[in-house]
Amino acid sequence: MSLGRAVALGGALLVAVTLSRLLEPAVYGQYRQVWLLYGLLIPGFTSALCTALYAHLASEKGAAYLGWAKRLLWGWGLASGALLVVAAPLWMRLGGWEGERILWAFAPYFVGSTLAGVLEPVLVAGLKRPRSWVRYNLLYNLAQLGAILGPIWAGGALLEVGLALSAVAVLRALYALRAYRLFQVREPVSAEALWAFTRYLGPLLALEAVGVLARHLDQLIVSGAFDARTFAFYHNGAREVPLFTVLLSSLSAALVAHLSPWSGPDPERMAYVRASASWAARALLPAAAFLFVFAEPTMVVLYGPEYRASAAVFRIYLLLIPLRLYMPQALVLASGRSPWILRAGLLEVVVNAGLCVVLLPLLGWWGPALAALVGNLAEKITLGWWTWRTWRVGLRELWPAAVVWRYGALSMLLWVAVSALGTVCGLSELLLWALGAAALGAWLLWTYRGNPASARA
Repeated sequence: MSLGRAVALGGALLVAVTLSRLLEPAVYGQYRQVWLLYGLLIPGFTSALCTALYAHLASEKGAAYLGWAKRLLWGWGLASGALLVVAAPLWMRLGGWEGERILWAFAPYFVGSTLAGVLEPVLVAGLKRPRSWVRYNLLYNLAQLGAILGPIWAGGALLEVGLALSAVAVLRALYALRAYRLFQVREPVSAEALWAFTRYLGPLLALEAVGVLARHLDQLIVSGAFDARTFAFYHNGAREVPLFTVLLSSLSAALVAHLSPWSGPDPERMAYVRASASWAARALLPAAAFLFVFAEPTMVVLYGPEYRASAAVFRIYLLLIPLRLYMPQALVLASGRSPWILRAGLLEVVVNAGLCVVLLPLLGWWGPALAALVGNLAEKITLGWWTWRTWRVGLRELWPAAVVWRYGALSMLLWVAVSALGTVCGLSELLLWALGAAALGAWLLWTYRGNPASARA
C-alpha cells in the first residue's frame, strides 16, 4: 500500500472519528451528505479517465488524448459545480436542513478536484515522475485533512470547511494544469483522436458509473428517506473496515496480474488463487468475527456513545467479508471480458434498488443495508455462473470453503464466549474490546508473514 493511500485512509478515519465527536449528529450527517454527492459525481469519472490515459499517453497521440481529456475535465467539473449551486435548494429539502451557502462553498472543490483528477497518469506515465506524484499525493492528503479539521477545531462550521477545501482544490487544479501543459507542449485538436479516445473511454465510464451507483445506492436512499441525523448513524455503520478493503482490493489486483492473460484454468494458477483466498480468510475472519460480536463498543470507541445505534448496520456490512473472499471477477478481468462485470453490476443495482423499495417500509434504515448485501450476493452468483459456464471454474476452485467455515465459525464462538465470560465476571465491555483489539493486531501481524508476496501492497 502506498504512503499516499495510507495517509488518505488514515485521514478519512481520523476525520470520521473527530467530526462524529465534535459535531452534532445532524450536522455531521449534513457533512456526509455533501461527500455523498461528491462520491456520486467525481471519483468514478476521473478514475475512468485515468485508466484511459494510462493506456494511451505513451502512444504517438498521447498529447492529443490528454487534450481531449482536459476538455472533458473542464466540462464535467463546471457542470458538477453548477449542479451543486442550482440543485442546492432541492438537496436541502431532501436532507431536511437549511443553508444553500454551505453547498455553494463546496462548489469550487468539486470543480478543482475534477480538474486535478488525471494528474496521476500524467506524472507517472507521461512525464515519468512517479516521485513527484508520491510527494503531491502525500501533501494533498495532509492539506485536505487540515482543511477539514482545522476550521472545526477553530470553532467554525461546515461553511468554513467548504471554503478551506475549495482553496486546497484550487491549488491542486493549478498544479495539475501546469503539469498537463508540461506534457502537452502544444494543444493538438484531432477528431480522429477524439473518436479513438471516446471508444476506449465509453465502456470504462459505464463500468465506473455502475460501480459508483452500486456502492452508494443504499446511502442515497437513506439520505432521501430520512433526516440528516439518521443518515449520520447509518453512514458510520455502513462502512467497510479500511484495512479489510485495502487487503482485499490489493489481493484482487494481484490475482488479476498473476492470472493475465487468462484463457482457462491450470493447476498451478488455481492453487495460487486458493492459497491467496485462504490466507485472506485466515487473516480477516477472526477480526470480522470480533467486530461483529463487539460491534456496539466498536462504534462507541470510534464515534462516541450516540453512535451505538450504528452497530446493527455495521454488522450487516461485516457479512460482506465472506463474499469478498470469492473473487470470480479476477478471472473475468484477466480474460479481458469487462462487459461481464458491467452486466453483473447492473444486476446488483437492480436487485439492490428493488429490495430497498420492499425492505425500507418493513425494516426502516436496516433495509437498505440488507438490500446492499443481497445485491452484492447476486453479483457474485452471476459472475460465478459465467466462470463455470465458460471455463468450468466453480465455487470450489475459487472460494476456500473449509477455511472460511473453520476460521469464521470458530472465531465467532470464541468471541461470543469471551463476551459472555466478561459479562459474568462483570468486566467492562470497553476493556474486553481493548484486549480483543490488541490480540487481533498481533494476529494480523503474524498472519501477514504467510501472505503471498505478490498480494502485498
